[in-house]
Amino acid sequence: MYTSVHYVVKPSPNITCEIQVRTLMEEVWGEVDHSINYPHKTESLPCREQIKALARATSSCSRLVDSIFTSFDDYHDKIHIRNHPPISPLVKKTKKNSKVRYANPSKTGTPKKK
Repeated sequence: MYTSVHYVVKPSPNITCEIQVRTLMEEVWGEVDHSINYPHKTESLPCREQIKALARATSSCSRLVDSIFTSFDDYHDKIHIRNHPPISPLVKKTKKNSKVRYANPSKTGTPKKK
């Protein structure tokens, strides 16, 4: 399951760039998948099955990380520590969908799922 978000930005009239936003776990899966399946998909059934298992584990790890940050914030809210230091300057919790975002995507460009 590929869940990265891609932004296409045009910083100048003759330059177009694509920015991929994904978690560290998704980056690990992407590197392994790319090294095995690029430029041609492997015909090895064991490799394909293991990459599928890695994709499932990646998804589980991402959900676990979200849960850890939610628990951390909930705990600090409960004991009334409102201004606890951020865990990482790149981590931002958004309340609307209880997900942790690891980057602040540019407001320019159009998000697209691949």
